[in-house]
Amino acid sequence: METGNPNKGDLGAASPARKTTLFVYANAGETLALGSSSLLSTLSTTSTAINVYAGEVNLTGTVTATPVKVCKPQADKTGYIETRLQETSGPNTLNSSGYIPCAYTVPTGGTGVYTVEFLAPTPVADNGVTANTVGNAWPTPTATDSSIAAWDVTVVKSGAAVPGRVWTTYLAMNSGGNSRPVVLNLFVQTKDGYLYKMKQNLDPYGFVFFANNKGVTNTSGLPSFQSAPVASATYGSPVVGADTGTNITHKLFFNTPAGDLPSTVGSDWLRTASPTTPPTPTGLTFTGREGTAGYAGSSSGILLGGTFTFTNPGNQSFSYRLTVPLSINGTNSNRVLVGTATPGTNTVDWDGRDGNNKTVAAGSFSYVASVTLFAGEVHFPLLDSENAIGLNITRQTLSDASAGLIYWDDRLLTQTNGVSNNTAGAPNPDVTPAGADSTTTPQHSWNTSFGDKKIMDTWAYYPSSPATASNAVQVRSADISIVKASSVTTAPRGGTVTYTLTIKNLTANTPGQPLTVTVADALPAWATTSSWSCPSGCAATSGTGALSTVVTLTNQTPIVITVTTTVNINNVVGSNLVNTATVTRATDATDPDMTNNTSSVTLVTRDPVTHLDLVKTVRNMTPPRTSAASSNATGLPGDLMEYVIRYTNTGDLAIPNLSVQDTLAGTLTPLGAVLLCPSGTSVILAAAQSYTVPLSNAATCGVGTTVPANGGTGTLTITARLK
Repeated sequence: METGNPNKGDLGAASPARKTTLFVYANAGETLALGSSSLLSTLSTTSTAINVYAGEVNLTGTVTATPVKVCKPQADKTGYIETRLQETSGPNTLNSSGYIPCAYTVPTGGTGVYTVEFLAPTPVADNGVTANTVGNAWPTPTATDSSIAAWDVTVVKSGAAVPGRVWTTYLAMNSGGNSRPVVLNLFVQTKDGYLYKMKQNLDPYGFVFFANNKGVTNTSGLPSFQSAPVASATYGSPVVGADTGTNITHKLFFNTPAGDLPSTVGSDWLRTASPTTPPTPTGLTFTGREGTAGYAGSSSGILLGGTFTFTNPGNQSFSYRLTVPLSINGTNSNRVLVGTATPGTNTVDWDGRDGNNKTVAAGSFSYVASVTLFAGEVHFPLLDSENAIGLNITRQTLSDASAGLIYWDDRLLTQTNGVSNNTAGAPNPDVTPAGADSTTTPQHSWNTSFGDKKIMDTWAYYPSSPATASNAVQVRSADISIVKASSVTTAPRGGTVTYTLTIKNLTANTPGQPLTVTVADALPAWATTSSWSCPSGCAATSGTGALSTVVTLTNQTPIVITVTTTVNINNVVGSNLVNTATVTRATDATDPDMTNNTSSVTLVTRDPVTHLDLVKTVRNMTPPRTSAASSNATGLPGDLMEYVIRYTNTGDLAIPNLSVQDTLAGTLTPLGAVLLCPSGTSVILAAAQSYTVPLSNAATCGVGTTVPANGGTGTLTITARLK
């Protein structure tokens, strides 16, 4: 046992001092029997001693407390443990084969915790340790010793030992070298009332061991559930008094904790009689990365994953383990996600990979995730233990089939980007998502000094009943295509061209329909304006400018969008006009063929053609001589005649400033006229023998009115009576 070695060396700067301090609970009238292998009488002038302090005292810094008892070497060997037999026998007041104890009787009113400090002859030094096999005599202590081979604290009441009253917050030990197996038998008492029995089968040199509720922490101060290099690892200090509300150091007892220990002493906890049990989580669901419940997709060949949501119905935080059963597809391994669940709603991100960092292919498999909450969480960090044969850890509280399960994840030390580094001596396996049973077989082993300069974390806990997701995770596939087409091969400068975009899901029976995709058709540099229409299936039925709209696809029914684009008149005749439309893959779906998600049309620029068609018809509207509209008609005086002049722009460019003119014959009496504008608006005109009607006029079709190209049309209808 080390008593103040100042050299943290391979333990890392964050390591606690290499000084083991013991704590003992005793009632008034009980006696503390104390012994050390360093209290040899010839060393009385050295620093070797056993000091007893009232209360819990941090002895790793400046100590201002005064001991209530000091044991120094004596000629009569009081407090001196000379042999292995004396060590195992305890004080001779209980066993004649034992050592002569240095005794301290707790005074009236003194019930509580006492701190016991063991000091070697040269406590604050790094003078090495002479190795010794258990059962053999240890070397006679010398003035330069900086560690202690044997020590004892026994609580005596009415002539009998009271086991289970002595503990520590961490052990700083030194075996003197490797290839010297060390076996530690301890009982770990957690603050929330769980007891674990552990047997450590190690092969360390100088090392530190403690137990806490978080192990190695992440940047948020939460459990990382990983081992790590000591140089970068962060963790709660196990020094007495360093705990906070969320960072808890559990207590390492050397025997089963005594049943008469109180739950608290002063501000510290000792033994919680009724353990805290975790509630069953509720409301587990999955939502894909892009917002679709139950489905996940991929982008550029990488599965996007998504988010799990569940509720912790308790009033305190618990660790969780969320399992995605990917192994049912016969290719992937299960993915286990761990973390801390606060009261209320919790979200857990899944990156879409399995337990071996492999992607998950699209298919018909449905993965129903489950989540479990844990109480009694305990981590067993080992600092700088070069080798380990393995650990046996068994939960004693609420013992069940899971009582011996322990977990570890050393991939931070064994892999780079999911690929094994093939490090010699690394644990195999290097991660145990489902746990490993350590009840009889030691688990979590490493050799070839793999644990050098590392903090190797192992953990255990008590599980709630698992909750399964109300919706499954399905990696779905949908081959989305877009086809852009035009009925012409040339485009007039200053004119317009019309395209059709046909969007379709080529995959039959894609689950989770309808699917949503985004269609885009940018306004090309050779164009000035654009408009589009979508009768059904689009988020909007029409728009202007660049096209970008969400399209809903059901089954394999296509959606058609019509786009009309105006060609800049400055384009050079004969130049190619390329126009490209794209469609995204469906949200939270894998698109197996992205080559058909883009479609282009190339037209050749030409000069525009200007052409206006003008047709005049007449019909008799008086029965019984009514007739169909034609180029001529007959009638009698008094008959009502209708003349229609239709203008149609069949050219490539809109016609501005058009004026419609007509003069009635002298045999007709005008009754009035109606102008139908290109926009479809009707304007009533007064009766006149002669009409000159400009369309671009505020009184007619409106200032700036043009007749649109490629079919823009309107009429002037005149009624008159034959004289």
